[in-house]
Amino acid sequence: MLASLIVPGLGQLGRGRVLDGALFLALAVWLRLVLASYGWILTTDKNALGAALWGAMAIPDPVSAPLAIVVTGLVLIVHGWSAFDARCSERS
Repeated sequence: MLASLIVPGLGQLGRGRVLDGALFLALAVWLRLVLASYGWILTTDKNALGAALWGAMAIPDPVSAPLAIVVTGLVLIVHGWSAFDARCSERS
């Protein structure tokens, strides 16, 4: 569970659920790339790396901030969902 909380899909991969782990990891990477693109395209300071790492906090632009908040929320949901899924698979 802890592995999936840090890197989504890692707990599933460790349990032998390769397809599930790859899907969680791909979704998390895709959301991070979307968040980084908001940081790169929509902000004035071009802080794409900060957007990918820190989410909405790194995007101060008033136009892109609501979009970044939604994507950051989705990133957090994917992390939590992945950890919960890995924990549930430990019991079976």
